[in-house]
Amino acid sequence: MQMIWNETKECMSRDELTNLQSVRLVKLVDRVYHNVEYYRKKMQAVGLEPGDIRGIEDLDKLPFTTKDDLRETYPFGMFAVPNSQIMRIHASSGTTGKATVVGYTRRDVDVWSECVARCITMAGLGRNDIIQVATDTDCLQGAWELTTEPRRWEQP
Repeated sequence: MQMIWNETKECMSRDELTNLQSVRLVKLVDRVYHNVEYYRKKMQAVGLEPGDIRGIEDLDKLPFTTKDDLRETYPFGMFAVPNSQIMRIHASSGTTGKATVVGYTRRDVDVWSECVARCITMAGLGRNDIIQVATDTDCLQGAWELTTEPRRWEQP
């Protein structure tokens, strides 16, 4: 039974993986610096500009994002794209304070679908298997995420 969903991505060498992660991190930092005022100010507060991040070896230079940051920018202050590009929103209930909101683009959902497909395949499951996601309401969001993209069973 095949337990690898995307051989190109899952079987790359450590050097290839490090390079891919570095390229993506540099692009991410540049995108949030220029599109999310909150991140730009947070980076400027520690004297950091996008060009200072050259790869994953610089990850420790970046400020952490906390739940308080999400609350402070409620509702949409962390979005790096216009609201018109957001196709799914998840929000906390706000029972322990102000709610937190996270928006997802179509690309974000596609990436998450790929991650779920890898996990399911690694567990030995495939197109003809049925998965029961048994969870309490605290984990309902994760259950919803696991079951909302069944179309992803077409291999890359």
